[in-house]
Amino acid sequence: MGVEPETYAEKLGSIKSAVYSLFHVSDVRYEAGVLTFITEKADIKDAFKRLYNDLKPMGYVPTAERMGDSVVIKIYPFKPPRIGSARLPLILMAVTCTTVFIDGLLRSNGIYKYASTVYENFNAWYYAALFTVSLLAIIGIHELGHKIVARMRKIDSTLPYFIPGIPGEIPTFGAVILQKGPLVNKDDLFDLGISGPIAGFAVSLLVLFLAYSTAIWVPYGTAEDLYRWMQSEGGIFLPRPFIFDIFESFLGRDSEVPLIAFTPYAFPAWLGMLVTGLNMVPIWQLDGGRVMRALVSRRVHMILSYVGAVFLFITGYVLMALLLLLLMRNTMDLQPLDTVSSLSLSRKLIFLGGLVMLAVTFVALPSPFIPQLRGQ
Repeated sequence: MGVEPETYAEKLGSIKSAVYSLFHVSDVRYEAGVLTFITEKADIKDAFKRLYNDLKPMGYVPTAERMGDSVVIKIYPFKPPRIGSARLPLILMAVTCTTVFIDGLLRSNGIYKYASTVYENFNAWYYAALFTVSLLAIIGIHELGHKIVARMRKIDSTLPYFIPGIPGEIPTFGAVILQKGPLVNKDDLFDLGISGPIAGFAVSLLVLFLAYSTAIWVPYGTAEDLYRWMQSEGGIFLPRPFIFDIFESFLGRDSEVPLIAFTPYAFPAWLGMLVTGLNMVPIWQLDGGRVMRALVSRRVHMILSYVGAVFLFITGYVLMALLLLLLMRNTMDLQPLDTVSSLSLSRKLIFLGGLVMLAVTFVALPSPFIPQLRGQ
C-alpha cells in the first residue's frame, strides 16, 4: 500500500535537493503514492549511504533497486523504532548469571570432582566463578560484537536478551539482540552477521588456551584404562571440534593415550565453539544466514537455508533443525535498502575466513545418520 503525495509536502524541496545533489536524475514521479526518482545506473554505494544519512533526520529513508539500465530510488516515510526499557535485559542477564553459576557449581562438584585428585586445594566455588565468567564473557562479547557494529552503522537495536537455561544440562541458551532499524546495504548486512561469531570465537580461543594451559595431563597405557578412570571419577567425553585437536597438537604432551584433567574453563570453551559453529551455518535466522544473504540472491539463500537445516538434522541437532524449518516458513527477507550495490571485495575474503571458522568450530553430535560419531 502506497503513501499519499501530501506526506512529502513539507520536506519535498529538501528531499529533491538531497537526491539531485548525489544522483543524475532522469525522471521524478509518484508510483502508488511513493516519491520515486529514476537515475542513471552507476556505482551508487557511497552516494546512497550519504542520501540515507541526509534523509533519516528528516523522517525518511530511501530504497534502491535496478530497473533495466536505470536505478530506481524510492523515498518512504520513516518513524524511528521504540527500543524499549533496559529492565527486562538486565533481569534476564541476572537470571542467566545465576543459572550459569549453579551449573558451574554442579559441574565442579560432579563432572569436575575428579580434578580434586590431581589439583591441590581444589575449590568448587572458585571454579564455578571461573566457569561463569568464562561462559558469560564468550556469549556477552559475541552479542557485543553485533551491538558495536550496529552502533557504528547507526542501526537501531536492543540490548542483548540473555536466555537462561537449565543448570546441570545447558546453563544458557545464549543471547539475542533485536535489530530495530533498516540496513543500508549488503556491507552492513554482512558486518552485522559476521561480527558476533568473530568476537565470540576470539574469546573462545582465549578460554580454550586457559583450559589447556591449566589442565593436568595424566598418561595411561591403554584407552580402556582411560575410560574406566573417567567413568569412575565422574568425567564425560564430548564430541569436540577440530580446533581442540589443533590446540592439543601444540599444547599436548608426549603420551600414548593422555588423559586431560580440565578445569572448568574447558566446557565454556567447548560451548563457545559450538555456538560459533552453529551460528555460522547459513540458515535464514542465524548469523551465517545474514552473511550468506549478503552474497547470494533470495532464492539461492532460501535453498542454502534448507540445505543447512538438513545438515543440522543429520549432525545431531534434530530439534533445532525442525524449529528452524518451522520458523523459516514465515521469515521475512533480510534485504537491505540498497539492493543494487554488491558486497565489497574485502568482505568476500573475510567470508572465506568465516568458512574456515565454521569448519574448525562445528561440533557434530552423536547421530544415527553418521555412524562414526556414535560412542564418542
